[in-house]
Amino acid sequence: ASLNIPVFGCTTGGEILSCSGTPTVSDQSAVCCFIDPDPSLFSVMLFEKGALLEDELGRQIGRWGVTLFDEPGFIIVIAGLTNNVEAIVRGMEEICPPNTPVFGGIAADDWEFRETVVYTHQGSSTNGAAVIAFDRKKVSMDGLASSGWTGVGVDMVITSSENNTVYTINDRPATQVIREYLNVEEDALVRV
Repeated sequence: ASLNIPVFGCTTGGEILSCSGTPTVSDQSAVCCFIDPDPSLFSVMLFEKGALLEDELGRQIGRWGVTLFDEPGFIIVIAGLTNNVEAIVRGMEEICPPNTPVFGGIAADDWEFRETVVYTHQGSSTNGAAVIAFDRKKVSMDGLASSGWTGVGVDMVITSSENNTVYTINDRPATQVIREYLNVEEDALVRV
């Protein structure tokens, strides 16, 4: 018998758990949060990208959200190593009311760069998005964009990129800059 419990998540590049003020970072583990909100306040959906362009996937997600709620807010996780997340968000923005909040991130795979997965109770996808839409007339959504990183070294500028792929940094090949600053040999870099 099905319990009919909404599920939403993705593979990650490490999990952070803070107990007693001491953060622990783990690989090949899972972090779960169980909540029980009123089902009328949210909906979960799995979207498969297939042959769609990223902006069309975003429009599809946006249309779904505005058919559910006049003022939707979203949490989204995206699978696929080469998907252009910015284009997905731009597609959503074309459909949704101005200033619609979109929080989330990109699925990872513990730095293997092989395959990422998003999942819901409906299934899983290696080239799609798992999305939660909330009714912002009844649910307040606030957030902060943060990666937890602290800048070190010199400031650099990405001078050539396409979608999620960086080709040059400060007009030098990205792999050359990475090898120099991480002090690694070329064969130690992961091939993407």
